[in-house]
Amino acid sequence: MFGFLRARAALAEVESQAAARVTVMSPSPTPQPAPPMELSMSLKAELRDKLAIADVHMNHANCDDAMQAYQDALRMGPSNQQAREGLREARQLQETLKSIIK
Repeated sequence: MFGFLRARAALAEVESQAAARVTVMSPSPTPQPAPPMELSMSLKAELRDKLAIADVHMNHANCDDAMQAYQDALRMGPSNQQAREGLREARQLQETLKSIIK
């Protein structure tokens, strides 16, 4: 009986150590995205100009150039909603024009 109790205590100790290792080895929390960067005044002006150029291309149904300008704007300001929406609209217009031409 005494051997059984020792074995049981040893097993409990091993289980406790294993649980401690699991806690230590648990994955770290998911990293949070970095807050959006504040653009410099000159970069903001360049971004505005790029969006204006893209809008002109869209007004003339020049989809390829509009998409390029919106993509350039997104490289300058990846979170710029106007550039994202413009790129989506340019792609949609391009698909519409392709379906009409077919």
